[in-house]
Amino acid sequence: MKSDLLTVSEVAGIGLINRPVPVEQLDVAVDAFARRLANGALKAIRWTKMSVNIGLKQLAHSIMDASITFASFQSIRHKLIEMQTQL
Repeated sequence: MKSDLLTVSEVAGIGLINRPVPVEQLDVAVDAFARRLANGALKAIRWTKMSVNIGLKQLAHSIMDASITFASFQSIRHKLIEMQTQL
């Protein structure tokens, strides 16, 4: 949230990357990983992705529901304050 840059070790420590790659080797590493996926067990990969996405979608929906509720409360609060100042 603060837009601070993280070091490679910090990023790896919180699980955002599985292994660091020097920038000049990034395209080669990405191509190799993509080939591994393309040659892998496609149904297993698809089902794993679907399973992971179920939980992520549920989480996203619950966060969105809470956000909409909070935004609605804030809107109602502002309207009530506006009405009170008009009295």
